[in-house]
Amino acid sequence: MFRNLFSLPWAYLPKDKAAVVAVIASVRVADFYQIASFQTCVTLHLQYLQPDLSTTELARHVGVAQGMFTAAQILSAPAWGVAVDRIGRKAVILIGLLTTAISCVGVAFAGSIGAIVFWRLLAGATNGTVVAARTAMSDNLPPRSLPAGFSLLVLSFHVANAIGPLVAAASIDSRLFFSTSSDSGSSILGNGITSNPYAMPNLISASVLMGDALLVWYKLKEVHKASHQGWHKPMTKPHDWIRGCLHRYNWKYRPLRNFDNEALAEDSNALLMQGTEPQQDPDHSMEQPESIWSLKFVIVLCTVAVLEFHLGAFGSLWPLFVVADSRKKDAPLKLPFVFSGGLQLRSSDIGLAVGALGFIGVLLQLTVVPHITTKFGAVRAFKATLPLFPASLFIAPYLTLLTPDSTHVLWIGIVFVLFLHVLGRSFGILVTILLVNQSTTQPSRRGTVHGIANAVASTFRTAGSISGGSLYGLGVERNSVGLGWWITGGISLFGWALGPWV
Repeated sequence: MFRNLFSLPWAYLPKDKAAVVAVIASVRVADFYQIASFQTCVTLHLQYLQPDLSTTELARHVGVAQGMFTAAQILSAPAWGVAVDRIGRKAVILIGLLTTAISCVGVAFAGSIGAIVFWRLLAGATNGTVVAARTAMSDNLPPRSLPAGFSLLVLSFHVANAIGPLVAAASIDSRLFFSTSSDSGSSILGNGITSNPYAMPNLISASVLMGDALLVWYKLKEVHKASHQGWHKPMTKPHDWIRGCLHRYNWKYRPLRNFDNEALAEDSNALLMQGTEPQQDPDHSMEQPESIWSLKFVIVLCTVAVLEFHLGAFGSLWPLFVVADSRKKDAPLKLPFVFSGGLQLRSSDIGLAVGALGFIGVLLQLTVVPHITTKFGAVRAFKATLPLFPASLFIAPYLTLLTPDSTHVLWIGIVFVLFLHVLGRSFGILVTILLVNQSTTQPSRRGTVHGIANAVASTFRTAGSISGGSLYGLGVERNSVGLGWWITGGISLFGWALGPWV
């Protein structure tokens, strides 16, 4: 039993694909790292820029700032999906990593809330790494290995969510080094950082993104070299690569070798344990395009929409809640719904409270999730964990009622709420990726399908982020801090209702 609990699905990935799968996973780590880092600092960053903001105004601005990244992807994701199929997976990944790094530098030295919103909007519009990474994973693995490959992407998400908040929280005070340094070479950079104590976390994010771009540049190979001429040139000659790209006229996508994706329609348990060997289709040069719009695809998109909405709302509500002042003893209290306050954690604990989402996710992804997925199948596990979302959202605001002096009790409550949320999220992200990927049997449409799904996800995650911040502020005004939590929990019930149709 103990051995089975720690059986990792990606340990059985094809050995010759281990390196490329690791590079693709690193893309997701780098991209999610900058998101997690920004979420950790954004509330304090906005407070620093405008100290006179009320709690309601701050909550609204936080929701907007967090939502801008995904808001831009509402329109850009389908375009990046098409670009992935035309100019190649690698090119889109490089563009996304580098432009997002530039945007992080912009946020680091932004002097106003409007500037932060602009840079996050730019980052979202130019970032197509989600679509490209998922499509690249599909290209490099046979159907029976895809659940394991996508599980690795989910693990990458959790790793970034664990590391990002901790590094961001620890680097906020790094400005002290520059303020005391006598080195003239660092004084220019130091002046910029000391003028904004929240610059360093964003500069670290930019460095991570650029470092990963170099890794992708040298190590990731385009699977369909003939289809993306100019993008797969040897990386030791950047000028040849650029010249090849500028002189390309035929961008028509040539379908790749197709596998029997019928296997993907089977139970995820069979995919992980009993998958048959993929069969090659001898000729796809005359492949007839067929519509991707089926009832199954629409249901999958609806599931993605509900999931992303309450995940986005949680992403806004939780950082606000852990920073907010705790409930005053003389504040009105009329259970079960009339009470106010937050957790008011110390600055040193904020990174841990936000990063706990990632740490719990990594632990689950290495133990419970593979075991349950192997034994019961990913889809069945996803359906079974859908009630955990409304449960965690309903319980979360009651953490403020715990006695502030009982630190251990408070942290037990925090871990319990996050455990429920992350367990559901782990299966939700994995299953929606799998369902979207198998919505088409044509490799030449795979990037487009992921692009459409990412646009839907971005739309509703943006709506969730903005709504979460606004509803939190409204709840504070009405002395009901749980208002935003409970409304979001009610919306998550729609996902539970969709479960039988998945």
